[in-house]
Amino acid sequence: MSFTFNLCIGGQQGEGVASMGKILSQSLNEYGYYVFGYRNFSSRIKGGPTSYHLNISDERIEATKEKINLLLALDQQAIDNHTHLLADDGIIIVEELFQAKITSNHFVFTYPFEKKGAELGNKLYGNMMAIGLISKVLSLPLDYISFQVKRLFSNKSETIKNSNLVALNFGYNLPTKIPDLNLTSPNKKEKTILITGNQAVSLGLIGGGCKFMAAYPITPASEIMEYMAENIGSVGGSIIQAEDEISAISMAIGASYSGTRSITATSGPGLSLMGEAISLSGMTETPVVIVNVQRAGPSTGMPTKQEQSDLDAALYSGHGEFPRIVLSPGNPEEAFHDGVLGLNLADIYQCPVIILSDFYLGQSEYSSPIPKYQSISIDRGKIVPQEELDKRDNIPFPRYGYSEDGISPRTLPGQEKGLFYTTGVEHNEIGFTNTTPEVRVKMFNKRMSKLKDVELDNSYIHNNINSHTLLIGYGSSKGVLDKIYSLYKDKENSVDTLQMRILFPFPKKSLIKILEKYKNIVFIENNYTNQLYNLFRQYLEIKQEVATFNKYDGNLITIDDISNFLERSINNEI
Repeated sequence: MSFTFNLCIGGQQGEGVASMGKILSQSLNEYGYYVFGYRNFSSRIKGGPTSYHLNISDERIEATKEKINLLLALDQQAIDNHTHLLADDGIIIVEELFQAKITSNHFVFTYPFEKKGAELGNKLYGNMMAIGLISKVLSLPLDYISFQVKRLFSNKSETIKNSNLVALNFGYNLPTKIPDLNLTSPNKKEKTILITGNQAVSLGLIGGGCKFMAAYPITPASEIMEYMAENIGSVGGSIIQAEDEISAISMAIGASYSGTRSITATSGPGLSLMGEAISLSGMTETPVVIVNVQRAGPSTGMPTKQEQSDLDAALYSGHGEFPRIVLSPGNPEEAFHDGVLGLNLADIYQCPVIILSDFYLGQSEYSSPIPKYQSISIDRGKIVPQEELDKRDNIPFPRYGYSEDGISPRTLPGQEKGLFYTTGVEHNEIGFTNTTPEVRVKMFNKRMSKLKDVELDNSYIHNNINSHTLLIGYGSSKGVLDKIYSLYKDKENSVDTLQMRILFPFPKKSLIKILEKYKNIVFIENNYTNQLYNLFRQYLEIKQEVATFNKYDGNLITIDDISNFLERSINNEI
């Protein structure tokens, strides 16, 4: 039988909590467990409460329960904020300076980590003692954790590195009476890497041939820019930090116009600024990929908190009407895939593509299969080869020529006999301004026909055992959907799940056939206004009983959230 163990490290921001979580996550992943780690933190550089939540399992895990099995509390706030979440047999490891209110079912181990760390030269060495202790409690071999500590401090002085290793060993060998956890030994049969959604989509974009990125830093998407800055040069690409998001997307469109696969990345406030340029991409039929990592809004909102409230913005941002594609990865494996797919679709359909991620997918660390670069296929769409152009007369190229599928052959600047004119004003087939009603209707219909009645492959993932109830969600809710499906599939009140992978073009025909099988439908959303449900209602006549679960407090949707919601629904409490 599988197990899941939830560990939480709480303390002050800027004092090593994230590094402690990273060391443990990486070590446990290398040892053979599956892990899912996420942070709660404030949008400030230092100070204020923060916590790292680490879920450990012997099977793939991409969601969390609320109950904590082990709490490492480095200050009083960590105790006050998390003690009520402790499981009945939970363990608290606490700094001696602070007090933990507990029940008789909890085990508390108190130790002067700060004092002992200071004796080594810095109170923060106490953190490493605590990591050593936790590693021993988890039966994690010392050499796995030591390797990660050496790697983390590889660019530090020998004194700092050795002092941390001494502290780690001290904590690992600390005598305690902490109960044996008896965790199942790891038996992972696949090699996994620890990766975030932001890193994974960046890998996919590089693997998919992206050679240019322009962006402006914004939480929680900045890591994409940082990762690309470190790695895009290895494939001959370039990156520029623009002065704002308007410039960033305009540069990306310009580079794409030249034939270079180009992207930008942002979050909600930046996507708002990009609206006019997204329209330019639609009108000029210039491919561009925008990664939008959603956060809690509106306005500045809560930059380091979860929300899925940019769906409407992704679907409708930009004035006027034009085709676009909206992808929605649910884990790093899908984010990698969508990085490649997004670039291909932008070229094939000559339109903007938005990859709609969210805070927890972008920032959380997952045990994920190693990306398969050998499976990547590049499709540049209808770019006209030079040998075909050589057969033409030396006249302007009909870049926006009418075609049955609405997608015109495309040439690139510098190709002989491929010259054309481009403008954001309505234009004729060779790009010259023309605003007559006849041309307007013809060109408008041409653009809109690109995605008319199109259903892209793999638009959704349907977990199906012929239940009466269907749960629908997207983005990082994937992990919860998959776990709920697994937990309930052998129960009398089983549920099927539907994860939306492509939000536009909307797969209307397929979903009509799927939804008609169900008596009850539940939409799971990290927003207030039911944006996913409203999208379904725009295209489908939903006759079934519909319930919505909405969470907009800045936190991710947990397994317990949906399990409790379903139980109340079964008992007719909602």
